[in-house]
Amino acid sequence: MNTDTNTTPPRVWLHTDTPGPQTRAFRRSFEIVGQPTGAMLRLFAEARYLLWVNGGFVEAGPAAHHPMRAPFDTYDITAMLRPGVNTLAVLVYATDRGTHQHIPSGEPGLCAELTWRDERGASGLVSDDAWRVTAQTGWVFGTPKRGWALEPIEQYDAKLEPHGWREPGFDDSGWASAEVLALGDTVPGGVQAVPRPTPTLRHHWVLPSKVMGVYAVPGTVEPIDAGAKSSALAEQLLGLTREAPPDAVRVTRGEAPGSLSIAGLTADRGVVVELDLGAFHVGQLVLEAQCASPGVIDLAWSEVRGVGGRVDCLRKGTSYVDRLHAVSGKLDWRPIGFSGMRYVALVLRGFEGTVQVNRLALDATEPDLAWSAEFHCDDEKINKIWRLCERTIRVGTQDALMDCPTREQASYIGDGQPVALWIARLTGDTRYWRDLVLEQFRRQATNGLVRSTPYSCFDSTLIDYTLIAILGTRDYLRWTGDRDTVSQVLPAARRVMRWFDDTRDGHGMLAWHWQSDRGDRPPEHRFDPDGPRLEHRNLFIDHPGLGWHNPHDAGIDRRGTNAAIHALL
Repeated sequence: MNTDTNTTPPRVWLHTDTPGPQTRAFRRSFEIVGQPTGAMLRLFAEARYLLWVNGGFVEAGPAAHHPMRAPFDTYDITAMLRPGVNTLAVLVYATDRGTHQHIPSGEPGLCAELTWRDERGASGLVSDDAWRVTAQTGWVFGTPKRGWALEPIEQYDAKLEPHGWREPGFDDSGWASAEVLALGDTVPGGVQAVPRPTPTLRHHWVLPSKVMGVYAVPGTVEPIDAGAKSSALAEQLLGLTREAPPDAVRVTRGEAPGSLSIAGLTADRGVVVELDLGAFHVGQLVLEAQCASPGVIDLAWSEVRGVGGRVDCLRKGTSYVDRLHAVSGKLDWRPIGFSGMRYVALVLRGFEGTVQVNRLALDATEPDLAWSAEFHCDDEKINKIWRLCERTIRVGTQDALMDCPTREQASYIGDGQPVALWIARLTGDTRYWRDLVLEQFRRQATNGLVRSTPYSCFDSTLIDYTLIAILGTRDYLRWTGDRDTVSQVLPAARRVMRWFDDTRDGHGMLAWHWQSDRGDRPPEHRFDPDGPRLEHRNLFIDHPGLGWHNPHDAGIDRRGTNAAIHALL
């Protein structure tokens, strides 16, 4: 194990025979004597966690990472603790399927370490068998992937979640003791524990600015299963016949921010409420409600409005929908993943009576940086373009650089290098840039090429992005003077250049032959220390007509010499 066992807490988990995506709820209660000071929590989970302290939500994590690295988040939770019994509650999501931004290590679990001072002096705890854990969290998978690049659609059943499990007073005596495991035991080469390499995120609530429409729909709910295509759930919702609601259905805004009352519901008639957040934001769509009866809630979202002005929750085969099975009583929903949106559709079916929405809002996130750069000129159109571009970079960046925070959420080198440069210009902070410089070469094929998306499970490369990786590293060195970081990747950069030198023809030119398919090599659904292979290669330069990107645009003949790739070379 490539970690210091004195500073790296153990990994805890609860194994079951259930295949596919898994969730676990972890709890650890402890006592504070008097007023605590200096309470610092270090946390990592494979593959994602949501953290609550004494019932209050803190953060989701960790940052994007390769399977052989474990970036630990550090939180000062002093203000959230109190004299007496306190509780850490962590929901952990693990998967056996790779995505465009994550490759499973094969070691699901939680690593935690808390230290604090109180009237007794210094105290602490780590992830061990004193933690209580259950596999009954409310999340029910067996759903199709949201899209080709993303995790499965989230499906939640409130009757399967232990009510109040995040609170200090919850009785977890019926839960299992956590299984204590080491971090890196089964990962070839081990796992290196590192501090979070990118900035933490800043949170703020975004409430609906207006109700766009209320519609009656049939009350029948069709189930979805893992074998369905990714677009299936969104197609179900977009195919619902909409009518004007009867007088008995009343939707009113409450006095509390983000609250709604939907009254007059019947089991045979559903209701759709469409809402506008006022602008595009990225984060987690949170729903807190009180339901008079059981029913099904579909939460759908989109960046744009589609046919008839409805929320267009299906974009390029991706379903922007989550499904909640509510029970009579309290519903408190926060998804595991995040997305970007402006418009939201709340689809209620199977309910009798009233659903009181106490809060429907987006917990919006963006990097916690000082966006201090300014620009102004006499042309207001150019000023608006500046503001739009600055906001796009700020809102679209999350725990890692990404081409888009919705459909792919991936750290493409060709997108990330210029974005990282602009974040440095706008904030003076180069942490995203340094992380990309290092991680883009973290896993290199024996032929010298790298994946166009560093954390992706898909074994293909865009050879122009491989060159952009080197150009971006050069720009990082010029901007920062950070020779120590760049020296770490120089051997990998030289291997890249050797591939191009070996591929030149007798005239010194690279004659590129377009590959119209992606090849048949399967995705890396579990970390392969001998990967990537990168036998499938393509160009993103002049990308229309690739067959898998912008398929309806005119094709470009790529057989022979490509001037753009030689300009990069």
